[in-house]
Amino acid sequence: MRRYRFIQFLCITAFVLIAYGDCPSTPEGIERFKGALPVVRNRIIVRPKNVAAFRERGRQVVQKILKTHETIPPIREIGGIGAFVVDTHSFSMEQLLSSFTTTREFAFEWAEPDFIIREMAVPNDPVYRREWGMTQIGAPAAWDTTQGSRDIVVAVIDSGMLLSHPDLADNVWKAPKPFSVTIGTKVIPCLTGDSGYDAVTTSCNPVDGTGHGTFVAGVIGAVGDNGLLFSGVNWRVSLLPLRFIGNNHYGCLTDAVDMLEFSRQLRINSIANVRVVNMSWGLYTSTSSLQSEIALVHAANILLVGAAGNNGQDNDGLNPFYPASYTNDVLSVAATDPSDKRILISNYGRNTVHIGAPGVNIISTSSINPSDVGVGTSTAAPFVAGAAALMMSRCNKLTADGAKILLGNTVDASADLANTTVSGGRLNVAKALAACVAGGP
Repeated sequence: MRRYRFIQFLCITAFVLIAYGDCPSTPEGIERFKGALPVVRNRIIVRPKNVAAFRERGRQVVQKILKTHETIPPIREIGGIGAFVVDTHSFSMEQLLSSFTTTREFAFEWAEPDFIIREMAVPNDPVYRREWGMTQIGAPAAWDTTQGSRDIVVAVIDSGMLLSHPDLADNVWKAPKPFSVTIGTKVIPCLTGDSGYDAVTTSCNPVDGTGHGTFVAGVIGAVGDNGLLFSGVNWRVSLLPLRFIGNNHYGCLTDAVDMLEFSRQLRINSIANVRVVNMSWGLYTSTSSLQSEIALVHAANILLVGAAGNNGQDNDGLNPFYPASYTNDVLSVAATDPSDKRILISNYGRNTVHIGAPGVNIISTSSINPSDVGVGTSTAAPFVAGAAALMMSRCNKLTADGAKILLGNTVDASADLANTTVSGGRLNVAKALAACVAGGP
C-alpha cells in the first residue's frame, strides 16, 4: 500500500459536503487520514484495470467490495486517466483503502484518498512597493523584443480570477464560439464569451473569492503600458482561469485533476492555444491521479510550472512537494529576494527545484486588497510561467520542453542557488528570449 506523508497546504480553509461528488466546504466534510492528512470524508479515488466495465457497473461493484446494502451515490469519472470518485455514506478512509486494495471482486491499479489541497498564502501588506521583480528578471529588456501575444494562452489553475479587474480584463481569455469539454461521461458546455471554468460552482466564468488567483494572474499578464496599477511579465497574453479552490482557500484533488484535464482538452481540441499552466499550490504526498494527469497534460506540449513549496525544506529529501516535484513533467520554482538569495521559507532541491524567481515583497493585481504584497513560491512560479509565455509569443515553434531547457540555461548565476537548484540561478527572461530568438535551445 502507498505510503502517505504529511501534506502542506499554504493557506487556511474548510468545506462542507453539499452533495455527493462536491468538494466539502466545512470541516464536517473532512476527516483526518493517518492522524494528520486532511481528506474528503467517506470518499476514495480508484483506477480500475477494466475502465469500461467499471464505468458500466461501478456502483454494484462497490457494493460487493464493501459488503454493504447501502445505496452508493453516483460515481464520477475524473480527468483523462480513467479514474473514478467513489462516495459512500459511512465508510472511513481506512476502511475504504483496506477494502479496495485487498478485494478480489474487481482489479484496481491503485486506490487513494481525495486529498484537500490549499492555495499558497499571499500575505497582505499595507505598504505599496515597486515591482522590483520585473527589473530583476530583465523584463524591460525583453519588452524591447516582445510584450507578448494574446495568441498564447496561460491556464491559471487556482482560486479563479477577478475578470473585470482593470489591469486584467483585456487579457482574460474569452471563448470565440460555444464549446464543450468531456470529462469521463460528463459533458461541460460553455458559451461564446465565457472565460474558463469553475469546478466549485460549475460555472464557465470563474469568480475569485480569495484573491490568490487574481494575484498570480497579474504577475503573469497584467496589462502593461496602460497608465494603471501594475504590469505583468506579458503586457498581452490570454489568461485562462480554471478554479478549483473555494472561498475558504481549499480545493479537492479530484477538482484539480479535472481542471488540468480541462486545460488539456482545450488545447488538443483547438479551442484555446494553451501553452502554459501555472500551479501555485500543492501537497506533501505523491498521488497517482495527479501524477498521471500531469503527465497527460505535459504530453500535449503544455509547459507546467509549479511552486516548490513554502516550508524551507529540501525537496530532494523524504518529503517532496507535489506537483512541483514531478520533475520530468513540471518546472519547479523557488523564491528569491532582491539579492538573488533563496528566501528562508522557500523549498529547494539540487535535483528537484529547477530555477529561482522573485518571491518577496511582490505586488500584483488583487480582488481583495489593492495593495496586496506577496511572498513565497506561489508568487515566484508565475514569473516563470509568464516568462515562458513571453518567449512563446516570439518563438512560435518553441516546445514546452524547449522552453524549460532555455529558462534553465539562461539564468543569472547565484551562489546561494548553486547547490540548491538544478540551474544554479535566478530567472532572466531577457536572456531566455534572446536565446530563443537566436534559435535555442
